[in-house]
Amino acid sequence: MSSLVGLVLALSKAIPFLNRLLDAVQEARLLSTHNAIDQAIQNARNGPPVCPYGACPLRVRNNAQGEATPPAP
Repeated sequence: MSSLVGLVLALSKAIPFLNRLLDAVQEARLLSTHNAIDQAIQNARNGPPVCPYGACPLRVRNNAQGEATPPAP
């Protein structure tokens, strides 16, 4: 019976620590995601412009893999 009480006390001390650890991990992942989004936006801004109409040569040039060019919006 005393070992059960000891286990409950140990868990009651460990759970807050685990919650703080999981919060820190989640915050780090969120920061990493935000940094990746910011980097993708910056890369898109630095990239060549893409014409909005389908016959634009930039649309074809951006499709260097030979895939079908997506329709213009």
